[in-house]
Amino acid sequence: MYAKNLARILGLLNQNSDVSYSSPQEMDQRFESIRRYGRLPRGRERREEKLSGHQIAAAIFGLVPTHPGWAGHVATVLEGLRPVGGADASFFMAETISDVVSTLLASKEARTSFIRMTLTIAETGVNSHGGAEVVYLRDGEKRRAYFVPKGAVSLLAKGSEIDFDPDRSRMNAPAMREMSFAQEFFWRLARECELAEHFPAPPEGDGSEYDAEEAEQERYRKLGVRNG
Repeated sequence: MYAKNLARILGLLNQNSDVSYSSPQEMDQRFESIRRYGRLPRGRERREEKLSGHQIAAAIFGLVPTHPGWAGHVATVLEGLRPVGGADASFFMAETISDVVSTLLASKEARTSFIRMTLTIAETGVNSHGGAEVVYLRDGEKRRAYFVPKGAVSLLAKGSEIDFDPDRSRMNAPAMREMSFAQEFFWRLARECELAEHFPAPPEGDGSEYDAEEAEQERYRKLGVRNG
C-alpha cells in the first residue's frame, strides 16, 4: 500500500463520518503534516515505498483532529498510547494502540472479534492528551481495553485495569471530541491492503503532493538553513 493510494481510500472510508465530506485537498494536508513528523515516508524519491502497519496506523490517527494541519502531531501522540493493565489486559496482547491497528490489518481473527475503536486527543490528564478504547469479543463476552499516555505509569502495571474508571480519567476536559472506527472500516481497509499486495500498481497521481514540501526545502537551501 502506497501513501497516495491510502489517502484516497481513507477519504472514501471517512466520507460518511460527518454531514460534510472531506475534500481530497484536506486529506493531502493531513498526509503532508504526518510526513513532516516523520510518520510517513518523506520526499518524492520515497513515493513508491510501501507502508508498514504502523505507518498506516499513523495515517488513520491523523483523521482524528478537526484541523488537518495538526494531523502529524496527533498521530505522534496517539501512536504511543499504552494499554491500562499492560499487554495482558490489551486487545490481542497489543503493547500500543498502533499495534492494535497493525494486528487488525494482519489478522482475520482479530478483525472478527473486534467491535469498535474510539480515539480522542482531548486532555485526559494534567498537560497530557490522548486516550483510546477498544471494544471486542473474547469467549463470547464483550470486553474493553483502555489506552492512556505512556506517562501514566501507575496505570500500566498489571492488574490496574480492574479498578480503572475511564470516566474519571477524562475529567480534565470539560468537553471532548471522539472519533470511532467500526469493524467494517478495518475489514474494508484490510481488503484494500490485500488487493494492493496481490495486484501491484504504481502510486496514484503525479506526485504533486510533494510540490509544496520541495518548494519549502529549496527556500531553506537558498537561505542557508541547516538542520538543528
